Amino acid sequence: MRLFTVLVAILTLGSLQNASAQEEIRIGAVYPLTGAAMNPARAFGPALAARHWMNQGVYWVGPLIGGVIAGWLYNSFLLKES
Repeated sequence: MRLFTVLVAILTLGSLQNASAQEEIRIGAVYPLTGAAMNPARAFGPALAARHWMNQGVYWVGPLIGGVIAGWLYNSFLLKES
């Protein structure tokens, strides 16, 4: 069921971006094999249930550091001073 949901989402969203169906199916077929979650909250639930905390820092520290760097770059180079 999960694979079906992922495939439907990818095919629906991909059609809006004019991607080929073959590319969308390849992406949908690989996603369930990796076990990766792009959302820190989505990674936290299974880790809590399984009590398996290895690599959880990647899901929490990574986005925080990325946000700080993005904010710094925006303020340094893109924000126009009035």
